[in-house]
Amino acid sequence: MIAFGIALQNIPEGMVIIAPMLAAGVSPVKTFVCAMVTGLIEVVGTLLGYWAVSIASAILPFALAFAGGTMLYVISDEMIPETHAHGSETGATYALLAGFCVMLVSDFFLG
Repeated sequence: MIAFGIALQNIPEGMVIIAPMLAAGVSPVKTFVCAMVTGLIEVVGTLLGYWAVSIASAILPFALAFAGGTMLYVISDEMIPETHAHGSETGATYALLAGFCVMLVSDFFLG
């Protein structure tokens, strides 16, 4: 379920990466390659993190808290201001709240 939540979060993150590149006139092929590279870096980082945490399971709670805090920072520092900068504040806010509700409900039923 955590992987599903992360995958859902990666969809708007990918759009945040792709949309400005397309708007700046970068070719769709180059935009796709750049988005794939950033996605692959996340996969490599995930595998390295899994390997590092499996070695020292005592730091697992701290590593997960750090990863969660990092994602909250990215969302609050980059994604929320970007969605509110173009006049779609209401829709973006409701989408954010809906996402939180989906994750809370899924945590309740699967946690």
